[in-house]
Amino acid sequence: MVKLDTNYLTTRRGLIRIALIVCGFAVCTLLCNDWYGGKSCFNEGRLGGVSGANFIAVVVNIVFFVLAFLSITNYSFERLWALIGAIVFAICAAFMIWYIIEDGLKNNVTLLPTALVVVEFLLFVWDWQILRGEA
Repeated sequence: MVKLDTNYLTTRRGLIRIALIVCGFAVCTLLCNDWYGGKSCFNEGRLGGVSGANFIAVVVNIVFFVLAFLSITNYSFERLWALIGAIVFAICAAFMIWYIIEDGLKNNVTLLPTALVVVEFLLFVWDWQILRGEA
């Protein structure tokens, strides 16, 4: 039977999931605010890859949030998602740092999304540790 688990909103995992969704929306907004010449924010290149990975992560995090809020949990899938998310966002953080180094800070707009991508990586690692019983 499905019932609402309002206590999930006050747990560490619930707060991590909310923070991941908020950071994800912020990164999407900041990376997609400049559409040049008809290109979307998912264009080729490092920023497009980061934006695409972030968009997928936001959707998956919303799905897991709703499922956990409805007391439908599958910890093995969530643990796998936390591990995949940590790996993907470590790569995304490296891409963003690489872009900043190569760009030479001509465009300061990428500093905040880079910091938020690093925060998302750390949140995925923390969630993975909680699911493994280490935190």
